[in-house]
Amino acid sequence: MVGLIGENGAGKTTLVKILTGIIPATSGAARMLERDCWHLRDTEKRRMALVMGQRSQLWWDLPAVDSFRLLKEIYGVSEADFTSRLAAFAARLDVQEQLDVQLRKLSLGQRMKMEIIGALLHHPEILFLDEPTIGLDLLSRETIRRFLLEINQERGVTVLLTSHDMEDIEHICSRILILEEGKLLW
Repeated sequence: MVGLIGENGAGKTTLVKILTGIIPATSGAARMLERDCWHLRDTEKRRMALVMGQRSQLWWDLPAVDSFRLLKEIYGVSEADFTSRLAAFAARLDVQEQLDVQLRKLSLGQRMKMEIIGALLHHPEILFLDEPTIGLDLLSRETIRRFLLEINQERGVTVLLTSHDMEDIEHICSRILILEEGKLLW
């Protein structure tokens, strides 16, 4: 559980995008899963997941469960694993009643919980979370924090979290990295 902190513009989101192979590093080197990040193969990318608080991986016009079924097919998750993971995650995040609701009709907190479920359905080893609790109410933030700690402990999922919410960092992370103008300070 690693927290990545720094001021706006420090390079947190850019670093996450580099580490997940979305953009290349402009200088230096970045490696993930024993490979240069810009040259990650699908096999390595399947071992990761990314949730960005400002962008959705789920389809806005579909109920969350339909998006989850599409992700199941994309990642080749078995029906048994899909069913058990979805039921467990939805119960723990208290969104069972919203699974069949069109994503656009959900509250911000419910949508973020659905994004996290979608990211974890294929059982990634590493979960990147870029500002996942931005704008969420206290109860939603606490539910997500608790869930992330449980996933880390029970499933061994490594979590890299960027946040301006120091409560997120304090409650979730056992280690922090500080960025300033794209440079690691600590």
